[in-house]
Amino acid sequence: MTSAKPKVNPTEIVAILRDVTVTYDGYQTRALSHAGVEFRRGEVTGVLGAKGAGKTTALKILAGQLAPTEGTVRVFGRSPRRGAKARIGYLPGKVDLNRPSGFVDRLFGRKRIASPAGRGVARLAQAMLGNRDLLVLDDPFAGLEPVELAEAKALIREMVSRGKTVILSSDALMDVKDLCERLVILHEGKVQASGALAELLSGANAIRFLPAILPGDVVERVLRVLREEILVSSSETISSVAPGDGGEAGAVGRTQERLTPLTRPAAATPGPSEGNPDGAVDHQKLEGLVKPPTPK
Repeated sequence: MTSAKPKVNPTEIVAILRDVTVTYDGYQTRALSHAGVEFRRGEVTGVLGAKGAGKTTALKILAGQLAPTEGTVRVFGRSPRRGAKARIGYLPGKVDLNRPSGFVDRLFGRKRIASPAGRGVARLAQAMLGNRDLLVLDDPFAGLEPVELAEAKALIREMVSRGKTVILSSDALMDVKDLCERLVILHEGKVQASGALAELLSGANAIRFLPAILPGDVVERVLRVLREEILVSSSETISSVAPGDGGEAGAVGRTQERLTPLTRPAAATPGPSEGNPDGAVDHQKLEGLVKPPTPK
């Protein structure tokens, strides 16, 4: 007989970063910059971002492995490096990027070997971490085969069912969207957004921060739709005004205003006699709006 799931308060904050900055190289490099975010009890929260966004640094701070240069960190109301350390389980990210190891192998610090599936390993891992209330998992799904990925997610769900709180990192939204109740998006050490996936998708700035964690083919589809919508809208607006009725100039002006961020600046735009007769959309700038930033 399985035990009932422990009752948790979904509004209880178990961990918090408040205005946290982490610098290296004598303050020359900022891994985190004034980051502020809260993590709720009994949830799986994903910390997402492109490589170099600051995910590992954030998780090390939460796990008590690293002290912030500035700001405040609290886990269960105490410092994660002292008072709360015994309540935190930490899975570091992989070290050898050329030979990624599996979730369970890294959990136990062993070489990757063939093992029977699922439940036995999951129970053993759960017993090992059974007394830890917060589990901080740095990139736990990197390099996993589909069977291993399913095993890892089952293990995490089992932990949550026992009242644990899980914070994990990933650079791919598609790997964690079915697991995480909440997401925190990092870019260049700054928190861009946080909340449930539906909230993030409905936000006005979604197109700015989501491409970095989306598959390339998804970004290309978004880009194609943007091109089509903008060009079709532009064409329809201009053609809907009959020449000579006194309103053409206003219609064209409104269209150009809508396209301003995606077109060449007016001062630098050649006139009709200079090779740009129709104010063509600058696709390079358009792609810059939705394509993921290049990691530094």
